[in-house]
Amino acid sequence: MMASVDMVFGLAKGMNITAEAAVSSFTRDQTSDVKSIDGNPLDLVTTTRVSTRVDLAGTACFNVKSNVWGFSVTTLYMGAGYVPIAQPYQQSDRFEWKVAPSPTTV
Repeated sequence: MMASVDMVFGLAKGMNITAEAAVSSFTRDQTSDVKSIDGNPLDLVTTTRVSTRVDLAGTACFNVKSNVWGFSVTTLYMGAGYVPIAQPYQQSDRFEWKVAPSPTTV
C-alpha cells in the first residue's frame, strides 16, 4: 500500500514552496501472525502482521525566481525501508540537501 500528497504554497511573487510526502506499507510474509495494534489507522485498508513494515519519504523545495536570476533549495528524505513503486532500484536511506542557481531568460 502506498499513499502520497503533493502541495505548492505561494509565498510572494516569484517565491514558492513545493512539497511532497509519501508513506509505504508492505508485508514481507503473508503467513506471519496478525498483529493487533489499538488505534491503527491502517486497519481499514490492510491487515497488520508481524512482518509489516511502514516507512516514509518526503521532499521540499524553496524556489525564488526574478526576471534575471533565481535559485532553489531542495531537501529529500527517504527512510531506510521506503521503496518507490516506480523506481524499485533507487537507493533508500537518504537525506540530501541541494542549492542550485536557476538563471532566467527575459
